[in-house]
Amino acid sequence: MRVVFIPTNVQLSDIIGNGQIGYGYYVGYPYQRGLGWSQLLRSAMRYFLPIAREVGKEGLFAGANILTDLSQGNNLKNTLKKQGAKSAKVLLQKAADEIPQIGSGRKKRKKRVIIRKNDIIGKVVLNKAKKKRIDAFGPY
Repeated sequence: MRVVFIPTNVQLSDIIGNGQIGYGYYVGYPYQRGLGWSQLLRSAMRYFLPIAREVGKEGLFAGANILTDLSQGNNLKNTLKKQGAKSAKVLLQKAADEIPQIGSGRKKRKKRVIIRKNDIIGKVVLNKAKKKRIDAFGPY
C-alpha cells in the first residue's frame, strides 16, 4: 500500500522522541553506549596474547640454553647472538606452520561461446548434458 508523505502532519517531537532531556533542543544521550577504549584494548589483547605466550616460552628455552652455554665457559656475546638467531628461526618456523594457506590457485576460465540463431538452424549443438537439435522454431 502506498502512503503519501505529508510534511505538515509530522511533529518535531515525533522525530526527537524521548532522547530530548530538557534544554528545548536535542542534546544526545547522557551515557556512553559503547565500551570505548576498553573494548579496543580487549580485542587487541585477544590477538596479541597467544603471540606473547609463544615468544615467552621460546624466551625461557633460550634463557636456559644461554645459561647452559655460559656454565660451559662460552663467551656471553657469541652465546647471545647464537641463541637469539636460533630462537628467532624457531619462532618464524612456528608462525609459518600455524598460518594456513588460503586459496586454491588460479582457475581455468571457461570460454564463452556465442551462438547466433542464423548459424545453428538445422544443425546439431553439442551440450555436455545431452545433444539438442535446433530448427527455426527452437530446440527440440
